[in-house]
Amino acid sequence: MDDPAPARILLKLSGGFLGTDGHVLDRTRLDFIAQQLRPLIDAGIGVGIVTGGGNFLRGATNTRLGMPRTTLDRMGMVATLMNGVALAEALTAAGIPAENFSAFPVALEGIQAFSISDAVALIERGGVPIFTGGTGLPYFSTDTAAVVRALQIEADLLVKGSRVDGIYERDPERHPDAQRFDRISYHEVLDRGLAVMDQAAFATAHQNRLPLVVLDIGTPGILGALLSGTARCTRVVPEREGESHE
Repeated sequence: MDDPAPARILLKLSGGFLGTDGHVLDRTRLDFIAQQLRPLIDAGIGVGIVTGGGNFLRGATNTRLGMPRTTLDRMGMVATLMNGVALAEALTAAGIPAENFSAFPVALEGIQAFSISDAVALIERGGVPIFTGGTGLPYFSTDTAAVVRALQIEADLLVKGSRVDGIYERDPERHPDAQRFDRISYHEVLDRGLAVMDQAAFATAHQNRLPLVVLDIGTPGILGALLSGTARCTRVVPEREGESHE
């Protein structure tokens, strides 16, 4: 089945991808993302980005600090701001206009309060809004923020940039013979108990029938390949093949 080219996508980018070799930020990784986006921008595809903060701090899973979950989540939200500032600079340096939109007020030059209309206007001018601060609330992951922002900007595709090239029947790092799905429905993901994103995010995407692609963002040219329909990835679609929505 051929999938129509998306007019607008939301890319969920993990914070962990932006750092390497003991460095929380790696300039080559930032520039690499700009290179990945170039084919989409040149093709007139609208792009928004939600970035995580895991290269600085993984809030919900960080128990060694002995702090309450709400405190850790606030720290994690601030970490996404740092990634957003760095990513906006790298995109701008590559000739792609980018602006940082925070989920909570920040009195800092270059970071503005989240606005749907301003973000969409930037996309329509060929720029890239970078949505930081998660949802602005504790207990919600940046996966959830990505789904919400995708719906708010009326993206027709959510792309989760992962370190694996799709969704597998089992963990491919532990089971090298695991089979990858080229295409799978939300129902099948739930039936099989596959981990794609956190439950709140996945449920919201499912309820709103948001098409989702999971791919290895570290593969050179992967977003261009997605545009041409040749990307190695997994597409999560609203229904099983032949199933209608009522």
